[in-house]
Amino acid sequence: MRQENKIFAIAAAVMMLAVVGIAIVGASDNSDATVAQTGKMDVFFYNGTSWSHDLNITAYDGSQALQASNLTVTFTNSSLATTTTSNTSQTIGIYSQQYQQTYNYPNPEYGQFKTINNVGNAANDWSVFINIGNATNPNWVKTGVTVGWLKPFEDYVPVVDSATNGTSCATANMAIVYGTSMPTGQNEINSYITSNNIVLQNRQQISQSQGSVYEYKFTLQANTSYGISIADKNVTTYSNGTYGTGVLNATSLNSGITIVGYGSDANLALKQALDTYYSYQNVAPSVPNSSGSFDYYSWMLSMCGKSDSFNASTNSWDYWYTYSLSGFPVASEVPFDYSLGYYSNFADGYNAAPNNIFLKYSSYNYS
Repeated sequence: MRQENKIFAIAAAVMMLAVVGIAIVGASDNSDATVAQTGKMDVFFYNGTSWSHDLNITAYDGSQALQASNLTVTFTNSSLATTTTSNTSQTIGIYSQQYQQTYNYPNPEYGQFKTINNVGNAANDWSVFINIGNATNPNWVKTGVTVGWLKPFEDYVPVVDSATNGTSCATANMAIVYGTSMPTGQNEINSYITSNNIVLQNRQQISQSQGSVYEYKFTLQANTSYGISIADKNVTTYSNGTYGTGVLNATSLNSGITIVGYGSDANLALKQALDTYYSYQNVAPSVPNSSGSFDYYSWMLSMCGKSDSFNASTNSWDYWYTYSLSGFPVASEVPFDYSLGYYSNFADGYNAAPNNIFLKYSSYNYS
């Protein structure tokens, strides 16, 4: 877990690195994205006396599903990013003197709601339960994150809610319950589903077909001077409109190699493409703990054996810069503002992902 001083050092000095923040809902420019909305969610509602439901809602996350449901919902916080600046009790946004603006972190309270159908004003009036089983064998558990961090995609299953000891944040079925517990355990909601002949949604599988909405292209480059040393790994490659099979190793990284991955967001696509050669924080955003550290989804921990590190002799950070790439060799590099988990090919997702994402292991010098 990274420490607060590390967050400040990187955030204040090298904000072009894609390791912090999150976009506002909806991409401002979908020209580079495949417009599609493939996530589906079911919403069940218990008002304290009876159940109702709204099924097959198209949504990228639970907050959008609630907004699109037949429920009337008022949100306490529906923003993906927060503008709260650092203070003694909480450090969410950091003001960079160098770039003279505040860079926002993911908002742990994204999707927090206050009332449903004009009911609920006191604290803890509503509880959210999610099905972490499947359509035929539901397993309803209480979630500790706000609904904005719930997604209906199968590859999102490893992303966990650290507030509830590792419960998955992936679900296609939510139950909004008035009160603190599920009425009569799971029996009542399951009986309601059965008696109404409801077929639950399964989490959305990720298509790995060429050209699908789940496809992302990544150009990786790391000069051998940084000490890259990895075993050969077969990968799917892309060049001049042609898919192929190539070998990822120190030699191909040194010259640059474009690989293909599939996922519900760019972070999970890179994980699919590289598997054990890529690691990231897989927890949904949480409030700071007693040590002042934060957990944020898709902070890159290491790729191809290289993680971010400070070189005291040169007063510089070495890490994976993330850019939008137009052509290779590089004709134009546009730095990402956010970590890879907040880029997608979905019209109702976060930022529109570019056609090619460029990750280059480089140095940033403070001098």
